[in-house]
Amino acid sequence: LPGNSFGYNLSIPQTDNQGVAKFDQMIGDKHRFSLRYFFDDYFRLNNDGLLDFNSQFNWATHNATINDTHTFSPNVTNVATITFNRNTFIRSPLSTPAGASSWAELGCRSCPQLAPAGVPEHWNVAINNGFNVRSSTAFFSYMQNWQGIDNLSIVKDQHLISVGGEISRSRRNGREFFNAAPVFTFNGQRSGASGYGYADFFLGVPVSVQQNTPLRSYPVKWTPFLYIQDDWKVRRRFTLNLGLRWAPYVPVTELRDEFAAFRPGQQSTVYPLAPQGMVFVGDEGVGRGITNAGYNKLEPRFGFAWDLFGDGKTSVRGGYGVFFDTLRLVSINNFSTRQPFTLGLTTNDPASLTDPYQNHPGNLQALLSFDNSSTANRAQRRFVRRVQMNSIDPDFTTGYMQQWNLSIQRELFPSFVVTAAYVGSKGTHFQMTQELNPATYIPGQSTAGNIDQRRIYGDYERIQNLQASAFSTYNSLQVSFRQRFSGGLSLLGSYVWSKFIDLASNDGNGGTAAQGTNPFNWLSDKGLSDFDVPHRVVTSFIWELPFLNSGRGLRRTLLGGWQLNGIVTLQSGQPFSVAAGENRSLAGGAGDRADLLYTPAVYSDKSRGEQVSKYFETEAFGQPALGTFGTSGRNILRGPGLANVDAALFKDFRVAEGKRFELRWEVFNTLNRPNFFNPVASRTNLAVGRLTAARDPRIMQFGAKFVF
Repeated sequence: LPGNSFGYNLSIPQTDNQGVAKFDQMIGDKHRFSLRYFFDDYFRLNNDGLLDFNSQFNWATHNATINDTHTFSPNVTNVATITFNRNTFIRSPLSTPAGASSWAELGCRSCPQLAPAGVPEHWNVAINNGFNVRSSTAFFSYMQNWQGIDNLSIVKDQHLISVGGEISRSRRNGREFFNAAPVFTFNGQRSGASGYGYADFFLGVPVSVQQNTPLRSYPVKWTPFLYIQDDWKVRRRFTLNLGLRWAPYVPVTELRDEFAAFRPGQQSTVYPLAPQGMVFVGDEGVGRGITNAGYNKLEPRFGFAWDLFGDGKTSVRGGYGVFFDTLRLVSINNFSTRQPFTLGLTTNDPASLTDPYQNHPGNLQALLSFDNSSTANRAQRRFVRRVQMNSIDPDFTTGYMQQWNLSIQRELFPSFVVTAAYVGSKGTHFQMTQELNPATYIPGQSTAGNIDQRRIYGDYERIQNLQASAFSTYNSLQVSFRQRFSGGLSLLGSYVWSKFIDLASNDGNGGTAAQGTNPFNWLSDKGLSDFDVPHRVVTSFIWELPFLNSGRGLRRTLLGGWQLNGIVTLQSGQPFSVAAGENRSLAGGAGDRADLLYTPAVYSDKSRGEQVSKYFETEAFGQPALGTFGTSGRNILRGPGLANVDAALFKDFRVAEGKRFELRWEVFNTLNRPNFFNPVASRTNLAVGRLTAARDPRIMQFGAKFVF
């Protein structure tokens, strides 16, 4: 179809108000009391794609801290702290123009809005290899956290002993209208143009429509720990650091006990009409936290520092420690987002965009009649088959990281120190999500339309299981130098050579665990971590410019005393996988990788223009056979590297005693070099192999500050 590009710039207003208050009081000469309060109110308009499809985000944070420090003697001090945090996050779509504020206004005959009156309708239309139209769903989150900490420090002979503990309680009240309006997906499957969603879109035949009744969740988490540490100066040249921390795993509970889990073969007595295998709090073997607590979580810590020759110029340091992970509240949020607490249905092959439920009236009726308040009548509670659910493995426990390091440091010249270190880690029992109910492939009989009929457990659709089965290993050589400030110049530089392997990569920001791609062989995802960067060089400097510093009067005041700072970063690119771009395994999941036909070339040595148009040899990847997940491995290619220079110019004007005026000019990506993200790597995408996105261009900012 003919058409032209349409581009626009949208103003993104942001408002941030902060305030802080602090009170300190000395009670005698051994007792100090302090109170601190902080608040932050932040608002942002978020553009979701088109001019009239916008959302608003509002974060409000309140923090109050009470601290008490008591000095019993010159060698014994106790510090106690109580902290309260309240974080509120409200997200909501903004109303669209009259005539297009709902699917009904656009002419859809069976597109109900399941959110309460007053909640603007959100939009979500996903077009494969095309433009997605969406706005954020309404979401209300209220997080409260109480924390108490106490630490007792004792100095005795050559020992500095610290004993303490902490207990915290976190609670989140959440309501979300996730997909309360229909979500349509077009992928080209209905028209036979696989991978090209516009073909289906212009015919008005989506491959699926998904919709949810409103969600709610009220998780509660207790986190206690105790510790003891001894910093022991064994000899003048040798110090030991010994410690032990107890960090038990206390399962997260839900205020209304609205948790479900999957236990094959077990019939629920709490909800007797639930499909076999779906159990709830109160069923045999199912406590309020679904899994069992773990009280045997000990974290030993060991470290040493050795002045090798006793001259203070050469030191050897080493350490080892165990660090347990924690289960974030958002990680188990989905446990309350399935039947019988809410209802989410995916209807495959809907009749049309104007009447998606025409051939599936039962699904529409189930959504309209669902009432989660009826969960109190558990014996008569009926379930809509096929059930989707999120579960937590009965053997789930918190993962842990072992970290170790050994370094040698030498002062080569006055003020100039070099360090070489080996740093490694090993992660065990980290969180990941696996599909427990994939569809089995039957040659000649399997299609995208009969996935649910081929699943292992016939009463269910997807069963997402949170389990502690991921792992990682990291090994690195780290070399650095440091020149302390001398002669108006300070230098710092480092080089890291490393390798990072894992089963599933997750930075934790989203809160949800990484998803495995092959439910029949979850070890097939073992490979380079998404965060593997084998080479990284960072150099920074602070230089007090000597020009005109020797002048006098106004000339020196205006032209002298400038300081130039800079950071230079060079690093390898991050790895990536090549996706099949379509569901070839027909297992009901996502993430099939392409077949590897031969070793592909990566054109990192070509000109930037050539790299942009084709970064890797796309012909080396083919369509997987039906019923397979692709033969290419995870993260077998590496994206473009990064080369960046940031610089800043500072000038201080001394106004009077204790008062100064500071000017600064900061430039990020000073050379305005395009630093590209990884290329498009979905085999069916029309832009496969192209570099289509980059980090920020040159950004400059000017600032002024008065210090008094």
